[in-house]
Amino acid sequence: MVLVSRMDRLEPETRRILQLASVIGRTFYFSVLKMIAGTGNQLNQHLRHLQRAGMIREFARFPESQYSFRHVLAQEAAYNTILIRQRRHFHRQVGEAIEEIFADRLVDQASLLAHHFGQAGDDERVLPYTILAAENAARLYANEDAIAYYTRAIEIATKHALDSISASYIPELGSLHKMSLGHLYESLADLLAMTGDYLNAHDTFSESLLAYDTDQPLSMARVHQKIGKNWTRQLRFKEASLSLGTAEEILQAASDHDGAEWHAAW
Repeated sequence: MVLVSRMDRLEPETRRILQLASVIGRTFYFSVLKMIAGTGNQLNQHLRHLQRAGMIREFARFPESQYSFRHVLAQEAAYNTILIRQRRHFHRQVGEAIEEIFADRLVDQASLLAHHFGQAGDDERVLPYTILAAENAARLYANEDAIAYYTRAIEIATKHALDSISASYIPELGSLHKMSLGHLYESLADLLAMTGDYLNAHDTFSESLLAYDTDQPLSMARVHQKIGKNWTRQLRFKEASLSLGTAEEILQAASDHDGAEWHAAW
């Protein structure tokens, strides 16, 4: 109630700036807020008013000017005053602003972009960023986050019956230009196995086999090998032998015996 009453005492335009900042997040870049607010040079004045009101503080000036809400409750209170249909529109604006301002650093902004386009309900746009956020988290061994991101990516991809994901319209995502649903399942299964969730890893590896095309024998052989290793970790050696044998049969039947990928799988 105290926070709401303090917001009610703000000038309408200053209150609008506070609402937009709350959409960006607990912390927010000045440049992003300026792009979506469209207030020009007056933005600094509104931010000073919000600082004097004890709502926000400036905590960084280099390399980018950044502000933060003094308390998460202040951000939540401001955010909750925005109509739901407006929130979706604002989240899309924030996502597009981040894409433009940080066009040369999109990899670092993947989790933010996944969040904002997700809140905007733009599944096609959120998908490649969710995949990239999963890769970033896995690289940092933040396994729980990576599992959550891959799970979300699979939900979106299967919801729209996408068997491959194109990210060619987004700069810096060349490695994700074509990423199959089978690969997403396989990546998720790798993480589940790594964290000791062998039963779910097995089921997820099986899903990846179903998702891969039959004309992708090397991918299927690789997954059978991983299933074999997953059985071995559970001391299920008979099942492991069968899976590894299946992988060997697929590799022997593969036509590209001279390819680098074939030799790596073998």
